[in-house]
Amino acid sequence: MSRSLLLIICDFLLLSLLALVRFDADPIQTPTRETAAPSESQETAEEDIAKVLKLSLEAEQRAQAKLRQALSQEQKALEAARTEIDALADERQGLLKSQEALTTERATLERTLTQVQTELAATEQQTFTLQQNLVQQRSMASEAHRQIEALENKLSRRDAALEEAAFQVRKLEAEQQLADTEKALLETALEVTEAEKRIIGAQLSDAQTAVERAREERVVLHEQTSLLAEGVARLAENSDALSRTQPLSINALFQKFQDNRILLVFEATEKLPFGTTKQRTYTLPTVLVTDGNHTYILFHTDDSPFSLRGSVDRLLNVTGHLLAASGDPLPLPEIAFAADPRVGLIPVPLSLEQNLTEAPFMLAADPAQSPQAVLINGDTNEYGESDFSIQPEHPGYFKLQSTRFERLMGEYKPLRGDLLLTPTGDFFGLMLNHRYAMGAIHALAGYSPSITLGSAFDPARSTEVMRSLKTRLRQIDFPLR
Repeated sequence: MSRSLLLIICDFLLLSLLALVRFDADPIQTPTRETAAPSESQETAEEDIAKVLKLSLEAEQRAQAKLRQALSQEQKALEAARTEIDALADERQGLLKSQEALTTERATLERTLTQVQTELAATEQQTFTLQQNLVQQRSMASEAHRQIEALENKLSRRDAALEEAAFQVRKLEAEQQLADTEKALLETALEVTEAEKRIIGAQLSDAQTAVERAREERVVLHEQTSLLAEGVARLAENSDALSRTQPLSINALFQKFQDNRILLVFEATEKLPFGTTKQRTYTLPTVLVTDGNHTYILFHTDDSPFSLRGSVDRLLNVTGHLLAASGDPLPLPEIAFAADPRVGLIPVPLSLEQNLTEAPFMLAADPAQSPQAVLINGDTNEYGESDFSIQPEHPGYFKLQSTRFERLMGEYKPLRGDLLLTPTGDFFGLMLNHRYAMGAIHALAGYSPSITLGSAFDPARSTEVMRSLKTRLRQIDFPLR
């Protein structure tokens, strides 16, 4: 029973007792045995008590109904809480399992990280070792390259010496053969003389006198012939020197170029993207140039497989040959590069030069003494002449005037790779772009390095040389580029 209900019942009992008590009666009077009849006030009190009890019962019933309702709600809340607790317990179990999995995975990752760090340290150590080995290999390769160049220079000098010795041997053999022939003739003449001596012994004195006179006349005639030959040679030299100092017309110079033009042909196998290759043929009209001792061919590298504009490792194989008037291709052994890497040059071996009928152009000794330069383009067969100026800040380079290119073919604009001649017909230089040219003497002064052509072509060597040439080109002043 609830506390409030108990308090209400106690209150009603107290009120009932108070209603039964008579406070106005005589306290000494002894009650009689006769039962007094209930008064009207007692009946009213009992009715009030019944009503109060009824109201209390109704209130208690309502309270109990509310209590049952609250208890039902509490039970529902308790069931929901138990459900939530069960869900939280399941979730906690799942989290514990996840935590265990994460712990296991973390331990695995830590072991993996430790292993990767160990492998990384080993890789860094190996990389450092490989870099040191690469530096050593490059140093050894550079030293080997220098030794190879020294051996090549030594072999070139030796080959030149051997060619000179062979020429001297052939000359001595010819002289020996001529001496043997003269000896045979003299022996025959001696035998004839002895026969005549035996036949005409009486006229020996006269015959000897005639022989002595004939010998003296022969010596005098030989001396006169030698003097005449020297005079003719001197006259020819003077005539040639005089003709070389006389300026030629621009038409005559172009005709000389046409008469002595040769074709420089390169056939290259080039690497393309995605692992493909391509065969290309480069044809360059040019001429032979000589300094009096050696013969060369000069050309612009941008017109050849060795252009520095593209990738330096694209060449897989390159062959080169000359096409001259004879029509037979003459293979070229190697190619070299001038101080300015845009100028390529090919030293023509003596054995190859002997098979050519085209006359080489003499190298201009001092181009600055020429009043003008004659430009010839072998591809377009156009030509013209122009004033030029030397560049003191850039020795070996010449700047052509861009406003005076009118002669014969109308206004002529200089192009990359144009050949430059002096008015007397000597080779001047090569156009690097539309404004600047490089003198041939400066180009031949210190050319290097070289790349072997044909079956001995080395792609790695070509890549190394072209990479160094590209670096050298970047170091040239921008106006010249």
